[in-house]
Formats: sequence, C-alpha cells, structure tokens
Amino acid sequence: MNTFYKILALIGLVIIIYACGSKMNYNEMIAYIDDPDNGFVQEKTINNITYRVSYRPTELLIAQETRTKQNMLSDEIHELFEKYNNQHYFVFSISKGTSEVQYSSANQNEYAQLINKLNFNLHETIFLTSSAGDTLNLINYHFTPTYGLTQSTDLLFFFEKEQEKVEYLQFNIKELGLYTGNTKFRFKRKALYSKRLKNQHPNSKN
Repeated sequence: MNTFYKILALIGLVIIIYACGSKMNYNEMIAYIDDPDNGFVQEKTINNITYRVSYRPTELLIAQETRTKQNMLSDEIHELFEKYNNQHYFVFSISKGTSEVQYSSANQNEYAQLINKLNFNLHETIFLTSSAGDTLNLINYHFTPTYGLTQSTDLLFFFEKEQEKVEYLQFNIKELGLYTGNTKFRFKRKALYSKRLKNQHPNSKN
C-alpha cells in the first residue's frame, strides 16, 4: 500500500472514531433510530393493515425527558438511567392506509371490539420472547386514543429485561381480529445495544 492510500485509510479511521464518539441531539437520535438500516424499526403490511414496531432504547427516553432541561447534574442523569434501563420499550403502530386502524371500519361492532381489545385485552395477544426461549413479562402498555387525528394507532409496551445476553428479541402479535394472522418481528440484540447510542452518556452498559 503506497503512502497516499495509507493516509486515506487513516483519515477514514479518524472519521469513524469521531462519529462513534460524538454526541447526538434528540432529533438526530430519532432519525438514527427511525432508519430501518440501524435495526430499531421494522414494518409489515398484511391485507392492507400495516404493523410497525419500533424499539425505544434507554438513551432515547433519557434524551426525550432532558431535552428541555439545562445543566442537569450527573446524579440526575443517573437516576433517569436507573428508571428506564430495567425494561424494554417498544412502540407498536397499526394503520390501514393512512388512517388509524380503529377508524377504518364502518362496522360499529368491529370498531367497539377493537377499541376494547386495545384498551384492556392485549396482555395475552402481544408478548416478547428471546432467542434463549424465554418469555419476558409484559409489565404494562399504554394506549392513548387520538380520535382519528393521526395516521396510525400507537401503543407503548413495557417489558422486563432478560437476565443474560441473547442473540435476538422477538415481538409477537397474535391475531387481533384484523385478519393478519400471527405476526413476528425479530430484533437483533447487537443492533439494539448500538455503541453509537451507548456513547450518549457515561452510565450506559451492554
């Protein structure tokens, strides 16, 4: 390798190191997580129903809570890390075309059944498993009706974290009454624990 290519390779290495160590603001973090190539979000369309599942890492939740606050102490950041780091967070979005799924049906009975299921009956319908064969407990989920004002129905799920390193996490959805069948979304742990995000604050660990 001649001198020119050695210098070029060195410059490239410096750029990579700088990129990995630099801090992202909240909007940059959202853009990074919402890029399918980075492994945090997946989407499937079945019978005109679109399911979108997005993993929300601890770093993003901390950034969301602190983005309007100035000069936070390291102890305060650590408290937020402890608050969020013991659970997995997923946003599950459902849409039909460009509408919230519950408002896409003209059948009032179907509408009522779906609203009831979204509000109260998803604990047995949606669950998280790991490559180790474990089912991780669903701690809670949150559904906020938006009355047709958005393009998707969004729910936030809280799951317990696994006790050991695994190859992947799998978000499982049983039939919801939307004629989509059972659906699975598999997320590689290596992507979810991205070093690019782990550099955002000193408390992060794999």
